[in-house]
Amino acid sequence: MKSSFFFRSKPGIAIPVVNLIILVSTLWAVVAPLWMSVGRSNPINSVTHALSSNSPFKTAVGQYFVTKLKEDASGKELILLNKKETQISTAVTNLLSAPEFKTNIDNITTQIYNYYILGSKQAKTISVKPIAVQALRAFTHVDPQFKRLQKEIDKIKPIALPELPITNGPDLKQIHSSLKQIHSSLNLAFTLISLLLLVLILLYAVFARNRNVFFRTVGFVFLYIGVPSLVIHAVGTAIANSQIKTISDDLVRAAAPIVISQLLSPRMTIGIVFSILGVIGVVLGFIKQYGFPRAIGFVFLSIGVPALVIYAVGTAIANSQIKTISNNLVRDAALIVIPQLLNQLMIIGIVFSILGVIGVGLSFIKQNSKASQRQ
Repeated sequence: MKSSFFFRSKPGIAIPVVNLIILVSTLWAVVAPLWMSVGRSNPINSVTHALSSNSPFKTAVGQYFVTKLKEDASGKELILLNKKETQISTAVTNLLSAPEFKTNIDNITTQIYNYYILGSKQAKTISVKPIAVQALRAFTHVDPQFKRLQKEIDKIKPIALPELPITNGPDLKQIHSSLKQIHSSLNLAFTLISLLLLVLILLYAVFARNRNVFFRTVGFVFLYIGVPSLVIHAVGTAIANSQIKTISDDLVRAAAPIVISQLLSPRMTIGIVFSILGVIGVVLGFIKQYGFPRAIGFVFLSIGVPALVIYAVGTAIANSQIKTISNNLVRDAALIVIPQLLNQLMIIGIVFSILGVIGVGLSFIKQNSKASQRQ
């Protein structure tokens, strides 16, 4: 039943609204991942949680800790460390998994974040003593001799957070001001752009020709957000993994993939959600006219064929232009980023084109079969 309020078939208004939807959705696709990464809350906690939940990283920390202890040890201390190396490494690994340890880390990072980013003055010092006490307790279970370190732990005092401004070191006042402004701007931008996008979609529903055109158009807009987000995530991950292999420090090399994955995961989430919504929207837009197999086939072809075209054109341009770049740093970066991007487009193009041909082919087979039965 056609609504008297929606779908009024006013192309003179609907077409400009669609153009605005595309423009605003582009801005949203840029702002939303940033907001999800650093705008919603303290991003440090999400990173530390990811690190402390990753078993290979915790094992690497345990081994790294023992290695560093042995570098500065000698005599009886070195003998003890060699004897208890495995147990100490395991103790560190278990320590990182303990809820109490995670809580203590969260308290420290939250105090730092609130002080420097949100401008809170409630806590001007942080205490690492609870973490030291917890670590000593774990090491004492390995060997009672570690209890001698209790005197050193008793001397630990709260660490004062440098007040703003400070005379030596980085301009923390400027950093604080900039980060606070970025945080506030991201929250405001995400809220306004999200509301504007929602209003424009509702406005388009009012002036669209019919329900099918509305679903089809909004579906393509969502695919426009989702598919590039997945490509960017895949390319970013591939580039990061290729560069991580060159890191010499074992602990940094173990932590880097986890941190990067945590930072890129919002992009993947947006890509998956909007790609699914886009497919549903386009299928709903075509299904009444063409049936499900052909509708889903059109969706896949609308993604696959442009991806292959962009891959072919991009490859031709890249092969001729990259060599002409005079700046070595830019040329090396282009040689890493562009092939990764083009490879992802090629894979998407091939897979979606094949699925699209299968969907459309099944539709025609079904149509011919029905026609033969009628005859």
